Amino acid sequence: MPGAINSSRNSSLLCTFKGLALLPILAISATSAVTIKDVQVPRYVENASASIDFTCEFVRGEMDENLVLRWVHSGDRSPVFTWIPEQDIFQVFGVFEGHVSVDEARKMSSTKSEDLTSKFGVRLRQPTTVHEGTYKCYVTSVANSDERDQQLIIYVNPRDTKLYYNIERHMMTCRIQGVYPVPKVILYRSSKKGDLIEETKYVKREDKKNEDGTYDIVVRKYIAQPPPERFECWTVLDVNYKVLAKAHYTPGEGSILENDSSGIEAGPNGRFIYLIVLWIALTGTLTLLLTL
Repeated sequence: MPGAINSSRNSSLLCTFKGLALLPILAISATSAVTIKDVQVPRYVENASASIDFTCEFVRGEMDENLVLRWVHSGDRSPVFTWIPEQDIFQVFGVFEGHVSVDEARKMSSTKSEDLTSKFGVRLRQPTTVHEGTYKCYVTSVANSDERDQQLIIYVNPRDTKLYYNIERHMMTCRIQGVYPVPKVILYRSSKKGDLIEETKYVKREDKKNEDGTYDIVVRKYIAQPPPERFECWTVLDVNYKVLAKAHYTPGEGSILENDSSGIEAGPNGRFIYLIVLWIALTGTLTLLLTL
């Protein structure tokens, strides 16, 4: 038995020694692993903006060599921009071609720092809808690699937004033209207290895609009589509720009848004019019948 106890103690000591021997190796691995700390890509950008910046901040390992950094676009599924620091090579591909300056990228990127923190940056000029999507920053070395991504949404503000009431059809109509991407359209009615109440009943929506990729949207709600309340129509991106445009209808301010070139107003005053015209027409018809 004493021999068995000594054998057990020797095994435990041997395992402890092996574990302690592995600690320096693990520490070296940890310090040599390249790690991305932060990726900055704008969330929302208006179509044809002046420029936007992409930055990828990472920490190099002490033993890292042969670093290669890439920006990959989900639409291309291949690098759109590559940087090889040790060779000072910058390469532009795909949708970035013609929109990126290598000289600007060289100024925005650096691996020279005492704390091993480095930055990989690029400036995209005049982004359009073809540039939207998910961007992934890849950092690779001989020993290790890391990656992180961010989504970019390129939006187009509506070319025109109108909200009006049609007396003949008893319809409140919100018409949005030339918007991208497909937004959420919300019709609000103002309460007596001034609060906005979302209208969801008897609401119909039609979407049409244009040749340029934008969308025309029509939202209609049946209302039997010209409403006495103020209405608002909001065009928003469904993500994070970014409002692109607003339109409002206020009784008495002269909203124009749909498909009516005469400019008869749809507010209370416009409805009064419409009834007078209708009464004159009926009176003339009745007089004509009596004379026959």
